[in-house]
Amino acid sequence: MAGIALIVFGGTGDLTQRKLYPSLYHLAQRGRLPKGFSLYGVSRKTLTDKEFRRNIERDIRAFAHGKIDEKAVARVTGAAHYLSADLNHREGYERLEARLKPGTLRLFYLALPPRLFTPIVEHLDRCGMARALGAARSRVIVEKPFGYDYASGKKLERVLSAAFDEPQIFRIDHYLGKQAVQDLLAYRRGHPAFERSLDAGHVAAIRIDALEPGGLEMRGPYYDGAGSIRDMTQNHLLQLLAFMTMKLPRTSSAATIQSARAKVLKAVRPFRNRVDLLIGQYRGYHSEPGVDKDSRTDTYSSLVFEVNDARWKGVPILVRTGKRLTRKLTAVTIEYKPKQGKRHVFQLDPHPHVANEMGDYERLLLAAFDGERELFVSAAEVLNSWKAVDPFLKAAKRTKPILYRKGSLGPKGKTA
Repeated sequence: MAGIALIVFGGTGDLTQRKLYPSLYHLAQRGRLPKGFSLYGVSRKTLTDKEFRRNIERDIRAFAHGKIDEKAVARVTGAAHYLSADLNHREGYERLEARLKPGTLRLFYLALPPRLFTPIVEHLDRCGMARALGAARSRVIVEKPFGYDYASGKKLERVLSAAFDEPQIFRIDHYLGKQAVQDLLAYRRGHPAFERSLDAGHVAAIRIDALEPGGLEMRGPYYDGAGSIRDMTQNHLLQLLAFMTMKLPRTSSAATIQSARAKVLKAVRPFRNRVDLLIGQYRGYHSEPGVDKDSRTDTYSSLVFEVNDARWKGVPILVRTGKRLTRKLTAVTIEYKPKQGKRHVFQLDPHPHVANEMGDYERLLLAAFDGERELFVSAAEVLNSWKAVDPFLKAAKRTKPILYRKGSLGPKGKTA
């Protein structure tokens, strides 16, 4: 093997600047970048290699943590190359193929809106850089959102599966890279009494919260086309729901864990088949860069689900997320019935931070380099999650969001 090449489509985007390049830098700090590592940024923007490297250094200095390690910066920038290309035309992919060393493991990272996934994947396939090389030499890393609803998610999965085999596809949900989220499973395995209490006989309700004091962070165009349900609930928060309610698999293999999550997500539906929904929008949202002046996009949403199986049927699961709220909190709360005790709270964020703890994108990148899929999402999980939220998305489209003040608890209203 001649090394590993990470090819980032969307190499000049916000996600790569804030998350990806700083994470590569932190891996370099830890001495965890693979031998023979190279980085290729691909975008329409015209840049030289030197300009691209200078931009990466700027992003590392702006968004990395702690004192800057100049050797680690040089390790990342020295491996970086840039390719300006029109992603809708084959010529750019042929130039990319010509620049990659023979025998290199190629990781194609799609850090772009879903509407661009199809031409990229199809051109990679036509140029022989997809399935023809197999998982040992070609993988694709797909950023969320995986479409915009069930229908578009299913279409995207057809495109991916036509070009790549499932072991080659790494769908990112960065919550799965968080140690605190992985600790949920470890806690369930290590506490048999708690595990036995997880059912409709003991639990009155479950609450999943992901509250943020911050706003859009320069993601206006993306967020305004997505909203809180697509941005948070369909992926991150339904994954937390799955971690808390799925049947514990006997082994920790990627296939068994993904299968267990997919099975419970298939049973998720609106509570008692009634679409209980509250959506809001913070005052001043229309002044954010990239936001449509007449936008009715939800920046806050509260939805009520249930898992329609023998273990959980009848237990309401309230899933709430929002921006510009009073504080930062990500938590799963188990509310017990009166005779069982009060509650059990898993606070995931703010989380007691260990100074040298690996970040979520660092952990995900390492797993993708090594071909380990435990921290990634299967096609069935994606599609089952879209099915669960589709009724709420349709209701939200017909509903005007309630305005709420920045720094408040959110809109006044009721969902259950």
